[in-house]
Amino acid sequence: MMKTITQILFYCLLAVTISLTIASCKKNDSTNDASKRFSVEVKNGYGYDYAWIVLHNLEGTEVIDYKKIEGDGIVDFGKINEEFVTVTMIRIDTINNTTGIASDYSCPSGHWIFTGNNYKEVSQGMADITMTYPGNSYDEYVLATPDDWKSSENVPYDIVNIRNNVHYLNDGNKYSIYGAVLQGSGGYCNWLLDQSFQLNQTNYYTLELNKPIGMVNFTTSRPLDYFYLYGCWNQRNSDLMLYRKYYWDTRTSRETNHDAYLPENMPFSDLIFYGAFTEDNNYNFYLKYYSNQQGVPYDIEIPEKKITAIYNESTDEMIDIQIIGKADQIFGLWYSWENDHDISWIVYANWDRTSIKRPVLPDEILNDLGNDMDLLKPYYAGLLDYNTTSSQSDIIKRFFIENVALNERYSEYYSSYYFLNQDKKVDARSHFKKRGETEKPHESETIIYDDLAKRFY
Repeated sequence: MMKTITQILFYCLLAVTISLTIASCKKNDSTNDASKRFSVEVKNGYGYDYAWIVLHNLEGTEVIDYKKIEGDGIVDFGKINEEFVTVTMIRIDTINNTTGIASDYSCPSGHWIFTGNNYKEVSQGMADITMTYPGNSYDEYVLATPDDWKSSENVPYDIVNIRNNVHYLNDGNKYSIYGAVLQGSGGYCNWLLDQSFQLNQTNYYTLELNKPIGMVNFTTSRPLDYFYLYGCWNQRNSDLMLYRKYYWDTRTSRETNHDAYLPENMPFSDLIFYGAFTEDNNYNFYLKYYSNQQGVPYDIEIPEKKITAIYNESTDEMIDIQIIGKADQIFGLWYSWENDHDISWIVYANWDRTSIKRPVLPDEILNDLGNDMDLLKPYYAGLLDYNTTSSQSDIIKRFFIENVALNERYSEYYSSYYFLNQDKKVDARSHFKKRGETEKPHESETIIYDDLAKRFY
């Protein structure tokens, strides 16, 4: 009898063990299955009028599958039996006659999410802003809103009125304003944050500049072409530019010692420093968040990073890519702005790749894009580095699969651009005037910059 009971217990235990093992296997299979599925979701107009999603083999030499999406929605390729994919997204904007193409080599599978912002091509209404201030002779006035920055040395004695078409609003259709008048080393300022905005109407705002503004001084380890300072609130989800300064003639006036005007008692939780500088044949950007309590430090140490590359015309490939310093990913841009049509194709890869080539596209998409594809020319190779990631895969996981909020993705960022035609670098200086790849698309001044920006919104 004891033997029988022992056998029964043994077989029960064996059955439980087998069932647990099967359950565990099923769970692992489920996990693996999820990591071997691939889908792309676009929200809030990110896909423009319509978009193509193309799935390639890892080297981008073959098309495995492709799908079209119109407006917001999900493109699901199902189970692809691969944990890593190479994928291309082609976004078509018929209103502005622009095409933005982005390719990613060897990235983790899963459900990728791309979210647009609140920028609208059509005006959402008007803002009529009146700034009043103590009567005096001032050197300059500035006015910052979510989608605009104005400044002028022609300052009326005690009042100025400005009307803006509004294209961008913060969440909940909120509108914010920062204004200042500057004189010597001081002046006056004020702000209106998260104001209600009635769509398709003229919204009137009065801003009394009665708060003191002062001058701060800081140094940077690299001589800058220009810098911006932003104030952030609402857990970094909202921001306004507080000050910007250009050193226009970089041959003689690039500076490491800087003065800036900032409010003495700011309602902002964080500040953003954003600086741009030319070094050798590279154009570079550095961004860092600082707490308002800390303020802008006297010494800002900018890392040493840069990239170089050679263009192989016979293979239409960027080769011999070399990096100095740490980077998460590299990229190459092909671009054309002829025939009243802007088209760009940016290709991302892991930092250790030594060459970049555009993946192949199916004939149906090539026919849809038309002859402008033949006009694409290599423009620059670049690198990106964030303090929260260490690879191309990390960026995809954190930014698009885990869908970490934009304001939480990083607190320090660096990018460097090597122009394959160095004559273009001089022209580009006037275009790169915003705060890096995180910039709101509507604030960027060219699609060269814009294509990167749209990727991160």
